Amino acid sequence: MKFKKEDLQNLVYDESTVLTKIRNKQVGSGRWDIQYVLIFKFEGHYYRTDYSIGATEQQDVTAFEHDADMIDCIEVWPYLIDKVAFTSNGDPFNSLNDLERIEALL
Repeated sequence: MKFKKEDLQNLVYDESTVLTKIRNKQVGSGRWDIQYVLIFKFEGHYYRTDYSIGATEQQDVTAFEHDADMIDCIEVWPYLIDKVAFTSNGDPFNSLNDLERIEALL
């Protein structure tokens, strides 16, 4: 489905009255830009798009700045993931190595 660039930009900068932001996750970065995945809701359906912004004030690029006026977004569906976590005396394990060792025992 295609969405207006202006609506997506407003969503990124928390100014949207049309779309609802579900998740905006940084997925990469380089010398010149930072890449994001944006998940949002519109009329009961969920959609995903990717965008990037400038990494410094020298790369003054806003979200979707170089995209067309209408941006194609992919419909996505939420799903539940069961997750097992461990605690010791109420303190969760913070070290990835601790988790890897515990998972190896299971």
